[in-house]
Amino acid sequence: MPLPNYATPTLNELRTFWRRYPVEDVRRLILEVQHLRQTLDEVEYLRSITEKAWKEESQESCVAHLHTAHDFRAYRREALALLGVRFLIF
Repeated sequence: MPLPNYATPTLNELRTFWRRYPVEDVRRLILEVQHLRQTLDEVEYLRSITEKAWKEESQESCVAHLHTAHDFRAYRREALALLGVRFLIF
């Protein structure tokens, strides 16, 4: 189901929410939002170096970058499992 259009909260707004709503559930959601943003930044970095390697280097180097991305995904799944976080794969 598609999400409705909405304005994403800025980092400053998340910090305001953190101070305004000192409830564990709210703080966990704020941490999750920020964690996912950082994860997306890391994934984009891995994608960009893979694309660069694909254009400039040998295929062996590209495979190494793809393995790094795969290792990152596996590490992330293990970390979430240790935290007891369940997620769906679409």
